[in-house]
Amino acid sequence: MSRLITSITAEQKAQIPNYIKKWVDMASGETDIAEADRAVEDIYADMGLKKPTILHFDSPNACYQALPALEQSRGKEMTPRLYAHLSVHLSRLRSQLNSQMDRQLESYLHSRLSQHLNSLMDSQLSEQLLSQLNSYIRRPMDFLFKSPLRISLIVFWRLVWVGYYDYARYIGVQFDEHKLDLMIRFISNIGFCSPFTNVFIYSLKPTEIHWANGRLHNPDGQAVRYADGWGWYALNGIPMEEWQVTTPTGDLSLGKILLVEDIDQRRELVRRVGVELLASEGKELDRAGDYKLLDMRAVYKRNTPTLFLLMKNPSVPDTWHCEGVGNECKTVRDALNWRKPDAMKRIPVSENGEGWYQQGDVCIWPANALMLKEFPCVLT
Repeated sequence: MSRLITSITAEQKAQIPNYIKKWVDMASGETDIAEADRAVEDIYADMGLKKPTILHFDSPNACYQALPALEQSRGKEMTPRLYAHLSVHLSRLRSQLNSQMDRQLESYLHSRLSQHLNSLMDSQLSEQLLSQLNSYIRRPMDFLFKSPLRISLIVFWRLVWVGYYDYARYIGVQFDEHKLDLMIRFISNIGFCSPFTNVFIYSLKPTEIHWANGRLHNPDGQAVRYADGWGWYALNGIPMEEWQVTTPTGDLSLGKILLVEDIDQRRELVRRVGVELLASEGKELDRAGDYKLLDMRAVYKRNTPTLFLLMKNPSVPDTWHCEGVGNECKTVRDALNWRKPDAMKRIPVSENGEGWYQQGDVCIWPANALMLKEFPCVLT
């Protein structure tokens, strides 16, 4: 009978960052194709299905590009889809492994370890990789998702699960090794797949993933790159267009930067060229603390005021925002007030007022506030 684990040693605790890195790093690198194929065969057998024809491609994009031709050449082999079946089966395996861990880890320790390992891995593998891959596949491939055949499963974010199980095994939790081995081999080798009854299509892992402070980031090229060159760009966790990363800083036009609609992308571009250059190209009309009201008509080649409020983020070091404001604004206070919703504009401003927050165009302030501070205490 396995014993109840109620604590971990200092040495075991010190290994947590290594396990997090190990399983985050597993999302990229060279794919062992033979091992991946065996993992597919074994997961199909565990689902009670026959060995499928297994096809692999260099990237998720290549998988989708190949689907129309595969449907024509293989016909009935491509139905029915197994998206839901495979997803449920993986969740069932997880539930079985979780129940084994629940019986052996004291609940408070289980909760602490889960929060620490899972949250850190999840922020990278799910919030970053999963969400951005979803966006970059679906945006140019929306027409493919209209067919019920073209449903795919993104697997690699489940590395969060097996990373936690791997660490739990290290500190003494005893698992059904067959089930754990099956899950680890499948999830660590298959990042993206289109499963059908008789055909299994999967993508090799990205050859490169670039991180900085837990966020996708590469100022010199693609943040995520597959063997065929497909991938995407990101700066500090923000998905970027190719030109926004690859254009030399000296060739970035301030006028073009200020026309970028996405405020997060615009912030990263301002960070690239430097706020000093941005401010130097505009005429300063007013200043208050870390806020400047700039007339950028020279950049836009206009004869009428073209006003922007330049703001230093009070909660994130070395981060600046630049937002367009109404041309009727004469001061920083006017510009701040212009950006507020009408209900907020009616609340007096005072040094002794309550703090408030601003996220993009959304302002958040305490209900029934009688006075508010002039500047937001958090700006994102």
